[in-house]
Amino acid sequence: MTAGASGGFTVVEIVVSITLVAATFALSLGALTKWNAIASTSRTYTGAYVAAQKRIDWILSAGPFNPQKNQVPTDVVTNCDGTTTTVQLAPGTYTETTAPIYNDPQTTTVNGILQLLGLGKSANGCPTLTGTVTTQVVDVSPSPGSAPYIYRATITVSYQYRARGPVWSPTRNRWEYQVSMSTLRTSDI
Repeated sequence: MTAGASGGFTVVEIVVSITLVAATFALSLGALTKWNAIASTSRTYTGAYVAAQKRIDWILSAGPFNPQKNQVPTDVVTNCDGTTTTVQLAPGTYTETTAPIYNDPQTTTVNGILQLLGLGKSANGCPTLTGTVTTQVVDVSPSPGSAPYIYRATITVSYQYRARGPVWSPTRNRWEYQVSMSTLRTSDI
């Protein structure tokens, strides 16, 4: 080591290192924010999927289902707005309004997070993220109204999340914030 060499950092080196640390922090924060948004959207989609699957499960297990004897299962659903909807396993379209889609397990606001995401429970105890469940039942028998009795049920769950959807997205070529499932059911006898 020579007598003129110093052991400290220059101002330029310090500024460059602070800039690199700040840029890394900003990029990391942006990535974490994006991952949180994706996780939040996935949770609400899963809630809509579960609502559709519950209706499918009811269609496949409710009984007795014997259209030839006028025995069709009926389910009376109480919506979050207090109205009731009667859903039958008979040809027709049945719409449940304000069906619960996602219920955030937190009941308190932490640093404004629940208000920011628009989740949580409303004053009446229902989740604030609700949607519309539409059940369409169609007789797809080879000869409608006669044996073998085959009914197709299509369940569509539509919901808005962060004041968007359900809308057609031409850029993505799909419905946003909508889940649809179908199943078949035949007579029990």
